[in-house]
Amino acid sequence: MAAEIKREFGAESKFKKGHGGIFEVMVDGRVVHTNRDDLGVIPENEEVTQKIRESSG
Repeated sequence: MAAEIKREFGAESKFKKGHGGIFEVMVDGRVVHTNRDDLGVIPENEEVTQKIRESSG
């Protein structure tokens, strides 16, 4: 996923281990994607990059 973000946006990304099956993507301190309602489901790379695009538009 880090490589996809780098390729698509030219940005470095950081990943940190979470807990409880929650996966969140934050851009500039804002959550742009979360799986809180669908715990344990990890999004495809394309879904994450689309959410990032939507958040910056």
